[in-house]
Amino acid sequence: PPTFTLDFDDIALAPGAETALGTYQGFTFAEAGAYHVDGSLPGYTAASGTNIGFIAEANNNEVVGYEGQAAGSPVVITNLDAFDFLGGAFSAAFRDGVAVTIRGYSDADGFNLVAEETIIVQAGSAQPFSFETFDGLHRLEFSTNDGDPNTNDYVGFDNLLFRAADVAAPDEGILI
Repeated sequence: PPTFTLDFDDIALAPGAETALGTYQGFTFAEAGAYHVDGSLPGYTAASGTNIGFIAEANNNEVVGYEGQAAGSPVVITNLDAFDFLGGAFSAAFRDGVAVTIRGYSDADGFNLVAEETIIVQAGSAQPFSFETFDGLHRLEFSTNDGDPNTNDYVGFDNLLFRAADVAAPDEGILI
């Protein structure tokens, strides 16, 4: 199946502006926004164009426009159609060494964990990461909450690479 990339560059934003993502390119996003990188927030770096996605309430602070889940909750990306998550570019804001735990689930409610991996993200560069085990998903999460409200756990993401999952329908199987 073909791959496709979410780069957020087709969202019209003024330099330094942000907007909640909601539904974007067939995916539903929670606790995530799009931001036009302009240098005013140190560390955020776009891998392409000028926009990135970002974790909206990473410091346990409620932010207007990102209601719906408790502050500090992970970014949640869902799709009714199964997908494979192949990678993306990540950049930390404000500080180096932010741990991002990425979890993939085969259901949209987050009960059936398929894959989990933690990456360490630095500020000032859009670091590319590739993944091989995030297949057949309906839900993807990016969590940076380290439990300390005094740390800045904000992370941006760009050029998220997906592929439509090659998943057999439940009534299909091997005929003997």
